[in-house]
Amino acid sequence: MSRKYEVIALSVGGQNNKIFKNGDKVDDSNFGKDRADELVKGGFLKPLDDKKNAGELIDEIGTAETVEQVDEIVGDYTQKSVLKAAKEKKAELTKAAEELALEEQIKAEEVQKLVDAKLVEIAKCETVAQVEELVAEDDNEVIKKAIEDKVADIKAAEQD
Repeated sequence: MSRKYEVIALSVGGQNNKIFKNGDKVDDSNFGKDRADELVKGGFLKPLDDKKNAGELIDEIGTAETVEQVDEIVGDYTQKSVLKAAKEKKAELTKAAEELALEEQIKAEEVQKLVDAKLVEIAKCETVAQVEELVAEDDNEVIKKAIEDKVADIKAAEQD
């Protein structure tokens, strides 16, 4: 299906040296392969069958924060420059998500190391006072549970 455009420049050269003037209605067949896309992006033509021109969509794609938003912006738009921009933005967003996931994994591993070290400290405690000193320093749920268990063990040992 051939897409229709309006010439918005003073004039545009088409196939067979045909000159189209401002306001003329043209379609893909008036230009060489992919040339209409370039003319839209360059601000010479305005698509008549789309709500937004390629340049506007490319700008909007650039502001997308998720792959889903890119898909929503592109919709069923088939212009190559828009699809290329969408593909590049999706790749950028996917890479950023992967980096964030890796950072989160590293952070979780670091937190686990801290928890493990704190659990070793708790195990070394011999009095409730020592354990309570650790309680004031930490708000991690795993550590809180370990502290509660250690206090209970110490109290049980004191009663024996």
